[in-house]
Amino acid sequence: MCIRDRYMGMILNNKFSKDPVAEDCKNILQCFAVKQYVRLRAKREIRVCLQLLKPENKDLFYASLNGSQKDQVICVEELKLYLLAKSCLCPGINTIISLLITSNKPNVAFNRDGENWIDEYFNGMQNEIYRIPLEPALFAGIRFSWIAQQLFKEFNIILFALEINVFGDFRVYVNPADYIFQDYKHYGYVLAASLPDIEAINSMISVSYTHLT
Repeated sequence: MCIRDRYMGMILNNKFSKDPVAEDCKNILQCFAVKQYVRLRAKREIRVCLQLLKPENKDLFYASLNGSQKDQVICVEELKLYLLAKSCLCPGINTIISLLITSNKPNVAFNRDGENWIDEYFNGMQNEIYRIPLEPALFAGIRFSWIAQQLFKEFNIILFALEINVFGDFRVYVNPADYIFQDYKHYGYVLAASLPDIEAINSMISVSYTHLT
């Protein structure tokens, strides 16, 4: 696999580095080297997801791009502070996010239909975030809210966000209830206990929408 054949690259930092400033500078230079290589070899731009240690170095990176904002920069320290601040307004959000992004879940026995708080906690712990394709041949012309309702009703899956192509730039929108699917492929973000069966979803949507119309 060669980076010039990819449309996105990811550069991670060494969180155990004793010199975070030098580590960030090294990663920023690596990012520029990757972008320059793809620009020369493939004659196009590549999007890079860059992880930094110090939040203040984000401004250094973006200033060097001459205003381009297509790349994504993630700072772990900054993310932790955001979550701590958010937990003051919404207690428990740290637990929800950490469970949703963790794949290694403990294998414990619990009652899925139980009303005890510990059963509800373990039931919610099984869910993860999955990105699923939504084909235009089946979904074009259908409202997001109707699809979300059907997925929850038939598969106990929560469709909470949609990846939409906006003039060539893919953006993620949370709960665009009134959005009507256009004639191109979308990607949905769902909460589910396991990877959803795409064929079963397509079949259900096809049958249900045909009966509806």
